Amino acid sequence: MKSGIRTHASDLGILMILGVTLVIHGCSSGPASLSRMIRTDDVTTYQRHLAATSGDAAAAWLAWRSEETGKSIDELARADAVLGNGADPFDRNDVWAVRRGALVFRTSCVVCHGTEANGLGPNGETLQSHKDFTNSHMRMAIALSNNWLTKWFHKVHDGSTTDRRMPDGSYAGMPAMSEQLTNEQIWLALTWLASDSKIATESDR
Repeated sequence: MKSGIRTHASDLGILMILGVTLVIHGCSSGPASLSRMIRTDDVTTYQRHLAATSGDAAAAWLAWRSEETGKSIDELARADAVLGNGADPFDRNDVWAVRRGALVFRTSCVVCHGTEANGLGPNGETLQSHKDFTNSHMRMAIALSNNWLTKWFHKVHDGSTTDRRMPDGSYAGMPAMSEQLTNEQIWLALTWLASDSKIATESDR
């Protein structure tokens, strides 16, 4: 009887290890490549609005969304404020959201995080220790819980620092991107970050 219990426990342990291994393997492929997701037309349109707003990314985004939706900028700004209060409002399998998030990430984030979100951007040395979003542990955390994205939203929105000083006397860390981006832009960038590299787009069909 005891031998049977030990065998059952051993089998269960093996199954758990296999399950975790499969999850890690399945979560290690994202995010979708920027070059595949970003559309030239979107880049052109966003740059046009950036030029019109003297490089103000948040104002440019609201103007673009107003042009797309027919809603006023004030209405969109009020709706955007609500997006700071909950979980990611976008689906990581929504191609539109992933495309727009890729554009936001490339425009506002690659200087530190790199084009592959591995922390190897020109200013990557300013990042905190958990900067490689392509490793299997990060991919598994993203896949298993949306709470990670909510935590990252607040870190990106509010900024965070470390006690490591840079040569210019500043402290390494994440600037408060709420001073530059809308809440929607931050969520979209995180949605791209949570996406899988194998996400299907219209051109794949």
